[in-house]
Amino acid sequence: MEPVFFKRNRVGRIYQGGRLFHGFFGDPLKDGLEPEEWIASTVRALNQPQRDPHEGISILEGSDVLFTDFLAAHATEALGDRHEFGVLIKVLDSSIRLPVQAHPDKAFAKRHFGSEHGKTEMWIVLATRDDAHIHFGFRERVTQGQFMEAIDASERDTEAMSRLLNEVPARVGDVYLIPAPHRARHWSGLPDP
Repeated sequence: MEPVFFKRNRVGRIYQGGRLFHGFFGDPLKDGLEPEEWIASTVRALNQPQRDPHEGISILEGSDVLFTDFLAAHATEALGDRHEFGVLIKVLDSSIRLPVQAHPDKAFAKRHFGSEHGKTEMWIVLATRDDAHIHFGFRERVTQGQFMEAIDASERDTEAMSRLLNEVPARVGDVYLIPAPHRARHWSGLPDP
């Protein structure tokens, strides 16, 4: 019946970043291969090679108890009548453009991945680097052939995929809700956090 806090949880990725964590966490003012801080997570990072079989799952502060184990031991108190709680709240800072991603809805995830979960995301822009922007959603309807051509062309032309996508300047205070597979929503002009 009290708040649960977690240890710091820097997670390794294949892209560089993390310099902006200096202003939030007091980390060194440099980029590296741990550009994400997973603040509250029941999700395991699927890194290869795996540094730790539980990498990514939050650990309760002052203990070695995994958040997933805590939830299993205190299911009724923590979850009520829910059977599970899949969550990943993270802060990320990339020094490079990230790859294009597509997140499944529940039906697609069940059919193709054997998972009961789709993936909805919400982004809140807390800080930015110079000329920061977000690409999401296609500018216009794209056929599978056009999409495959852009993938192939990306080997020679780093903007081939970007030209198909909407580009939005990232501003502190902007919020993006991206439910799968529906249209994204964007709010701008929120007060600075």
